[in-house]
Amino acid sequence: MRGGPKEGAAGGERQGVLIKGARVLDPSLGLDALLDLWIKDGLIQGLDRGIKTPGALTIEAEGKVLVPGLIDVHVHLRDLQEAHKETIATGTRAAAKGGFTTVVSEPNTSPPLDSAENIDRWRRLARRDAVVNLYSKACITRGRRGRDLVSFSALARRRPFVVAATDDGNP
Repeated sequence: MRGGPKEGAAGGERQGVLIKGARVLDPSLGLDALLDLWIKDGLIQGLDRGIKTPGALTIEAEGKVLVPGLIDVHVHLRDLQEAHKETIATGTRAAAKGGFTTVVSEPNTSPPLDSAENIDRWRRLARRDAVVNLYSKACITRGRRGRDLVSFSALARRRPFVVAATDDGNP
């Protein structure tokens, strides 16, 4: 089946996944080439032309592009008191389906991420529910109201989880 999976050799233990003939783009390596990628046990085993791996699930990827995991630095995850809108679990699953391996959530949750307590609660939920790497921004002001600054020393103690501060859309 073109562009889809094909079973590897019959019998025996599966030898990972082989993605054949994809255009592999990796700016960090200066790479832009048609290659095969072999993954086994969650690790890249090979990246070359003409890889042969009997027993691997083979995905014919001619005409497809293969890139390193994408990063979305502006996502709105709700959970806490607004789980009916989105949760960490549903939002990060959607991100993973789109090829994103890392997301950074905005602090406009309810309650907002404007205190050590709220940030720590958010981090516990992230550790429990996220299916991709999840980092967060914190509020610059209490309640995202643009008046009283939050404790930046408390934010600094929450690195690397907290990567930035913003009131996200509020002046």
